[in-house]
Amino acid sequence: MKVIHSPACRRKISEWYGEPRDSVKRNLASFAYSHNDTEIRDLLLTILADDPPDSDAVAAARELWPLLLLSDPLYTPEELADDLAVLIRDHEMMVLRTQALAAKYRSLEPWASMWDRYPHDDPEFGELNIDNAVLDLGSFASMAGDYQREQLAKARKSAAKVRVYDDAEVQS
Repeated sequence: MKVIHSPACRRKISEWYGEPRDSVKRNLASFAYSHNDTEIRDLLLTILADDPPDSDAVAAARELWPLLLLSDPLYTPEELADDLAVLIRDHEMMVLRTQALAAKYRSLEPWASMWDRYPHDDPEFGELNIDNAVLDLGSFASMAGDYQREQLAKARKSAAKVRVYDDAEVQS
């Protein structure tokens, strides 16, 4: 029964499997091939506790131990790229909705006087507030449209480079 380990651990086990049959590393690789990480850790702890500190077994255990602590990532690059694509679409929709909202406020201009209030201590004028709302929404849409779009495009470009390379690509 083959057990899946972290990529680094699998590489080390494969490397050790090429060692001579009677070597400690080959024996550890054979054991690891059919045991899970917890069982391998238990064996390594036993080796570290019982064998002499300068033995080949302890040296191999020290080499394999940190690789067992590595686990597979919680997310794949593809899943994260999908989330980034959704974020980019949401951002574009937010910009469009902001522009549409500004246009709706602008459509209130003919009725602006309905929202005027004239107390002497704090006058409010519908036309002025409509203009300010439209300007602020327009400013937000342009800022979100330019700088944030640029940053998301940079993130997309970097994220596209996060992927698993096969051995042929790595060696070329």
